Amino acid sequence: MYQLKTLVLFLFLIAINQQDVYSQQDFQTSIEASILNRTPWSLTFVSSGCFHNIEERLFLSYHNDDIFLHRIKDGKKHSKKMLSVQQIDALIEFETQLIQRPSNYGGCTTVETYMVNSEFNNYNIKDSSCAWNGYNTLVKNIK
Repeated sequence: MYQLKTLVLFLFLIAINQQDVYSQQDFQTSIEASILNRTPWSLTFVSSGCFHNIEERLFLSYHNDDIFLHRIKDGKKHSKKMLSVQQIDALIEFETQLIQRPSNYGGCTTVETYMVNSEFNNYNIKDSSCAWNGYNTLVKNIK
């Protein structure tokens, strides 16, 4: 289902006029609205526990019809990656799952914080349930 949704999103990207603007209300996720409007979107992920503290940031950039993902891990930039339809689909699926998760405090010593920033929506979700491994799954799916 998400691949079809992503394909439709790409067709919109090709067909839209630069003056057309879509709102967050047209889509379920802020990443979809950001891609369609070619506006900034970023995710900051922080995981801290008894023996670790990790901070990573993902953000999008655009060139012509291509969409690039940039990753900064512990202050070090990784090379940017041109996203495929499947990788964009993985980002949309990740944010869809993320916004359905309420902030959860307790059950695990590791606390994962997800901070999404876009022109359309800014929010933070904290999870210390150890029941969802969304960020690591996302990173595997976009490699």
